[in-house]
Amino acid sequence: MTSPLTIKVCSEPFCAALTELSSLLVESAKNVTPSLVEAIQGGAKLCVLDCDHGAAPVTGELLYVLKPSQGLLMLVAAARAGNLDAGVIEQAFGHGASPSVGVATPMVDESAAVAPQTAAADSALAGDIPR
Repeated sequence: MTSPLTIKVCSEPFCAALTELSSLLVESAKNVTPSLVEAIQGGAKLCVLDCDHGAAPVTGELLYVLKPSQGLLMLVAAARAGNLDAGVIEQAFGHGASPSVGVATPMVDESAAVAPQTAAADSALAGDIPR
């Protein structure tokens, strides 16, 4: 008889980034709100879903971690520095982050494949955001 598999989800890293960005936007919300809303409505990738499948057979536990995307980390870093504007939002999410009519674009990248350069860049941008 096999043991049941427990699936857990941790969203703390993603929620911490959103909470920090929200508190930093109090100062500049009027200047960036339209651009940020457009990016989100256009399908900007705000988070990545990471999972270590390898340990599950041994531990009986599968842990998914919702992490801030590199674009979201760029926004947090710019907001910390007081440099958050529409240009930074476009740079973080690209030109494709404009609203698309009738197209539902997922905001979670389930590939969970993170290149070493991306992980290093995320760490540098994340500052004290828990990962």
